[in-house]
Amino acid sequence: LVVVSFVLYIKQAAQKAALLVSTSAAVAKTREHLGMLYYVFVATYLTFTLSAVLLIILFVGLPARLPILLSSEAAESELESIVEQYDGSYTITCVDPRETGQNARRDLFGGVLCSMNTLVVASMAVAAYHRFRCVRRSYESAALLSWFVIYQTEQRAKHDAVQNLPAPTNAVRVDSRSEVDS
Repeated sequence: LVVVSFVLYIKQAAQKAALLVSTSAAVAKTREHLGMLYYVFVATYLTFTLSAVLLIILFVGLPARLPILLSSEAAESELESIVEQYDGSYTITCVDPRETGQNARRDLFGGVLCSMNTLVVASMAVAAYHRFRCVRRSYESAALLSWFVIYQTEQRAKHDAVQNLPAPTNAVRVDSRSEVDS
């Protein structure tokens, strides 16, 4: 949802900037923001996956039962949490439903896990709001034009550096200004 919202806003802002400022500047700025969108997509995908895994751990609680060594008399007194297997061995639930300490540790684990998920979602919301403000400012007329002048200067310097590279010895260099006879 975050990535889709960014894409929709960038599309709208780029179209407005192309109409009001400069098409070349809007396209160049949109290309720059595209790299940020790839990063945001990967980050949101990874945090969603992590949250889903943590949620599964919270509700499934693997493993659900643990083996225990008991006599048959002790096992009969706690039929809720101790189960006799077909082979005669006994298992107990990970958390004894009557044990206050174990239930408190389970609740603490769940609370910490929920707090971590809430913190991840809240920090993603803050980061998304910050990114949105940066994107919005980057498409303002003055900011876009000043950025585009710097961008064009950098691109021209890169182009000139490539043009000044020595030609390979076995290659034919074609000047872009001269015509080639067919």
